[in-house]
Amino acid sequence: MSDSKRRNRYLLIPVPPTPNGRLHLGHMAGPYLRMDMLRRSLEQDGHEAELWTGTDSHDSFVLYRAYLSKATPAEVCHKFHPLIETDMRALNIKVDGFVDTLSAEGRQLQEDHAVEAVDLLLASGFASKRSEDILYDEVHQFPVVGTWLAGRCPKCGSQCVGYFCEGCFTHNQPAELRHGESRMPGGTISNRTVESIFLEIPDAAAHLELLEKMRVLPAAIEVVRKMLTPPVRNFRLTVPIDWGLTYEADRYAHSHSIFEVLWELYTYSEMQASRSPGIVPAWRADSDTKVIVACGVDNTIALLMGCVGVYHNLPGAKSPEHIHINYFVNLEGSKFSTNRNHAIWANDLAEICEGHVDGIRLYLARISPEEGSTNFDIDEFVSYYNDFYIHELIGKINAALSRLDTQVQASPAHVAEINTQREQLLEHLAPEHIKVSSAIQIFEQWIASASSSASRSDSISDSTPSTEYWWLKGIALLGYPFAPDLCTRIWHLLGHQGLPSFKDFSDIQEIPEDLPRSVPTPRPVSSSAARKLVGRPL
Repeated sequence: MSDSKRRNRYLLIPVPPTPNGRLHLGHMAGPYLRMDMLRRSLEQDGHEAELWTGTDSHDSFVLYRAYLSKATPAEVCHKFHPLIETDMRALNIKVDGFVDTLSAEGRQLQEDHAVEAVDLLLASGFASKRSEDILYDEVHQFPVVGTWLAGRCPKCGSQCVGYFCEGCFTHNQPAELRHGESRMPGGTISNRTVESIFLEIPDAAAHLELLEKMRVLPAAIEVVRKMLTPPVRNFRLTVPIDWGLTYEADRYAHSHSIFEVLWELYTYSEMQASRSPGIVPAWRADSDTKVIVACGVDNTIALLMGCVGVYHNLPGAKSPEHIHINYFVNLEGSKFSTNRNHAIWANDLAEICEGHVDGIRLYLARISPEEGSTNFDIDEFVSYYNDFYIHELIGKINAALSRLDTQVQASPAHVAEINTQREQLLEHLAPEHIKVSSAIQIFEQWIASASSSASRSDSISDSTPSTEYWWLKGIALLGYPFAPDLCTRIWHLLGHQGLPSFKDFSDIQEIPEDLPRSVPTPRPVSSSAARKLVGRPL
């Protein structure tokens, strides 16, 4: 980082997943790898960045998994919370805080804050209580909302479960769904009136302008624009169920819980600050910590209306600096699905790759669903992992190491080219604009610049006996966000300490005479072995 650039502090939050299953590769290719790659890029450039996430145990979809598993909701959460962390760490996601908000430290912190926030919004006029009609299962004695509600979207006709439509990304109220029915078999359905609390956004134009300032995906802003166009469909803050963050019963004596608007923004901020005395919690308006959030399109309304609407209007609070939204990843042409068990779980693929997960990360970066849905094709992945990651990348690295001259010479031309590539990389891995599918191309171009003899491209006219050194240094620096294990190993072989940093990277450290002349070469992966991972039990 140049002296003219300010050193910033960041709190990066990939939206916590629901603990109703493990993390599959579709999850990983979205918020989690994007935030991890951004975090590593920021640290390389001299900034402070922490990544906090956990599980959202309060989501009603936990209840449906409990029903299918013949378990209690708490048992489901306790089972999948550690498995999700295992899947995340299996792909080398660097997590500073992995928070359990069901029963551990984060639970009371989050619930107390959410209740206080809803009360403050009601008192200030940014929220109001309204009656609404819902379906009620008289046999099983629960409201047919959230995970229990199925029907068709009133806007596009797509099949929906719960409030969110995957066809047009809108957020529906229970009474709006066409052909609404309960997912619980054998129930007798009646109509009931309940009272819920809804967030008020009085100035739609100002809210949309704020989203544009946050550099939100334009297509997502359009979804919000439609929601805020008369007749306005306000965002709910409570749901009539007894699972989640508890709120007082409504005037009809129905239990209520508080709907998810990323209350973890507060929870993670407070827990982070408690570990670092002197730091103002990131959720507060007087904090200089910048909050960056990443989520999938299924969280569009919850984040862009709920989270932004709440924290922008809550006294003393601030909304996130940026919210980055990604589309879905398909598996062999069909959407990854936890409920249908159409998935490859992250740790399972890491195991058949024997822990060499950099090749997985590289492929997932290529198919990052930032501008539209993408596809994880098993044969394509296997070809990429074997031919590009093992044969080309590691093969060229080992060829360069075998010829590396330990008497390294300074090379302004090589330094200048690495700096040029660095600037292009940072354009795509910036907090306001994360596009890892473009950033990975910069790294792949650098890899391709090595000829069969591991010499640099013709663009450098003053090639020297230490050319391999500068090519390897470029690999370590440009590839670290994507392939951190491999690139850190190379960085250390070149005599440096810590993570591959752009600060003073042109300095030449002493290379030991007994330098290892190769890095470990993974064994190839077969398509048949990868296909056996699809549909493994949760």
